[in-house]
Amino acid sequence: MLNGILFSDLPYDAKKAFAPVIKAIVNPQVLVVNPKAGIKSFQDYLAYNKNHPGKLSLAPAAVDVIAGHVDATLITLAAVMEYVKAGNLTALAVTTPYRSKALPNVPTMAETGVPNFKVESWQGYVVPTGTPPEIISKLHHDIAKVLGEPEVRSRLEDMGFGVTGASPAELEATLKAEEAPYGKVIRTAGISVQ
Repeated sequence: MLNGILFSDLPYDAKKAFAPVIKAIVNPQVLVVNPKAGIKSFQDYLAYNKNHPGKLSLAPAAVDVIAGHVDATLITLAAVMEYVKAGNLTALAVTTPYRSKALPNVPTMAETGVPNFKVESWQGYVVPTGTPPEIISKLHHDIAKVLGEPEVRSRLEDMGFGVTGASPAELEATLKAEEAPYGKVIRTAGISVQ
């Protein structure tokens, strides 16, 4: 739905063109650092940053953190899960309001002292508006069934995803809830895609 704000020339109305089917999975963001930095927790990260202003660098990619070119990055958990498991990155905190099943010992940002902090990406399915309700219901049922299979769910959770299988109404609520804050950021920063 944010495409309607980002793109000025969409050939459709993003708010009216699609009907929600299912919010399938969420992907928490995670703050990771290079283990050689000696930072073991989010509190260590904040203390170091306070005592050494401007010294910590935050990268857009995990490879730069692993190589030691920069100190930290905030990235989707699934993108770095294997690096964290291998010890190449240290996970300090996840950005969801709940801990990740894949990293149950890593606290949430809220638990580390940043109240109401919530950032997560998610994946879901939509269909063209006007799709018959029985088709939407069947799609939701079938996708939720696959997501509920123990082997599928386990594999997704091991990769760092959270499985939701949320209803069409819950997906619609998510879309509406995210439009205002993210839309404000996009408009205030003047972000657009041509």
